[in-house]
Amino acid sequence: MLPIFKKMKIRSVCVVFVMSIMSGAMNVTPWCASMLRVTSVTGLDAQELWRYLAPIQAFAIIGFIVAFGLALIANFRTVREQGAAIRSYGGPAINMVMTIITIGVLIGVMNGTGMIEGMTNAILSILPESLGRHLCFIVIPCALAAGITLIGPSPYLALGLADVTMGDHLKYSFKWIWLLAILCTVFGAIIGRIPV
Repeated sequence: MLPIFKKMKIRSVCVVFVMSIMSGAMNVTPWCASMLRVTSVTGLDAQELWRYLAPIQAFAIIGFIVAFGLALIANFRTVREQGAAIRSYGGPAINMVMTIITIGVLIGVMNGTGMIEGMTNAILSILPESLGRHLCFIVIPCALAAGITLIGPSPYLALGLADVTMGDHLKYSFKWIWLLAILCTVFGAIIGRIPV
């Protein structure tokens, strides 16, 4: 895809940024590492927690869809051109779906061996107990911002395919993804999903 992006004069770092936003928004699904870490420590059911957080996830995804729609309208003037662009570039989405499924299998293996629980317990052992009540204000932005995480295979796969360095990606994306994470956290507090 990189040659296509270059031919279209799309900066590779922008492609990785957009992919990070969606990856972060999808990082609260029951099979993702962030969710598995939270549920292994709290003892909550991943499905129940996901259903509880689903409005926040929907907020992030709808925001992305609105931005995508605006970009589509700005770059392709007619409905016919817009439809052709969607058909033309939709195929590569299958690769992302397969990557997410593969990561789900990897996380399942890690969870089955107890590695995730061990890592979670190690992190929680250094956090002050008084922080527990406000942990959701750390976990949700971190889960949403995990699209730019340094841990896990998917960011490095994306960076390698886009020929972008982690430093360039962080410089370009961090502030915008963190802003989205904060907006989602505030939205969650407003609708009562995150206790204040």
